[in-house]
Amino acid sequence: MKPFLLCLAGLLTLSATAQNIKRETFSFQYESKPSTPFTEDVSTYDVFIVQSFKEGYEETIAQWERDCETAQAQYDAEMEAYNAKSTGAKILEKTLLDESKPKLIMPPKPQLNQKIWDESILGAKVDMTGMSRAPGGVEVTIELMGYENTASELKKDEKKTKEGAKYYEYSRSLTYRHIIRYAVKQPNGEVLVDEILPASETYQTYSSKTYKNQSDLNKAWNETSINNRLQGQVVDGHMAAINTILNDRFCFYPKNYSWTVFHAKTTKKADYTELSDMAFEVKYAMEDFYEKPDEAKAQLEKAVALWESMLEEADYGDKKARVNRKMAGFLFRNLITAHIWLENYDRVDRLYDDMRRADVKNSAENSGEALENFAADQKARHEANQ
Repeated sequence: MKPFLLCLAGLLTLSATAQNIKRETFSFQYESKPSTPFTEDVSTYDVFIVQSFKEGYEETIAQWERDCETAQAQYDAEMEAYNAKSTGAKILEKTLLDESKPKLIMPPKPQLNQKIWDESILGAKVDMTGMSRAPGGVEVTIELMGYENTASELKKDEKKTKEGAKYYEYSRSLTYRHIIRYAVKQPNGEVLVDEILPASETYQTYSSKTYKNQSDLNKAWNETSINNRLQGQVVDGHMAAINTILNDRFCFYPKNYSWTVFHAKTTKKADYTELSDMAFEVKYAMEDFYEKPDEAKAQLEKAVALWESMLEEADYGDKKARVNRKMAGFLFRNLITAHIWLENYDRVDRLYDDMRRADVKNSAENSGEALENFAADQKARHEANQ
């Protein structure tokens, strides 16, 4: 897509009342093509959840259990030897050697500051649209690398009443994160992605409510409970983000798009009835775009014919012309967006070139960069799926 940002930057400055411009803004659903499509023979996927911290904890627990067995065996041996002694010997040892009956001392059980997830439930949060879940297809691996949090910090803010009296408000806060890695591998062994979710590397902040005294804050602040809750929330959020990324990149996935079709108010000096009628016809047709794409595209073709015929009568030097420089800019916007949905990307490129040569700056509105980026993305997806 040819860069056209400088020309479209001027589109932000037009007054909303210029040329009696009217707008029909509506949203519709469409099927987004994958930016990285799987090979045609791939139709299934499976999800594997790895809790790396769990494996380390299980090894620690196994060692703790062995240590407990050793402590128990040592105690049993000492008790056997102790019980074999005579009463006099026991009394003598206690009196002279300060030795008493053996005690069983077990090592403390290691604690895990991590939520252990049911892997089947967590894996079910990945739903790749249009594909069936079964072994032998694409392998999606999601690795939970562990929850981390800082120690909470006390905050004391000085406040004043309306009368000027001083008082304090107390609160606590901590930062936390749970890094998650995800990978996608095709049946042929090709790894298409293997990366850490960027958002999961960033620490988030949790803050308590404010309290009038520190005692009330301490009663309400249960750090263990808070961290348990935050673990669930942050992992659920990251799983939702990963699911969206996977669908956007690898699946035919429903999305929503908001389009503003420009037309104009008919006056005694200029008749725009046909242009206004077409705006509504395009709106009604595109609202069924997902279910009836062919019918919607047929209506777009009619709209394109009208908008192009009006653009041909444009007089860029006459402000009073029915299609002056400003109106031409809006028609260009309509045409560019229409050809994106008709997948005529070469025509989109030519329209940008024509718009630049016509110098229609200040002739439309909204961000030209957003539309151009969308056009480039749609074109790339179209070509990837040919």
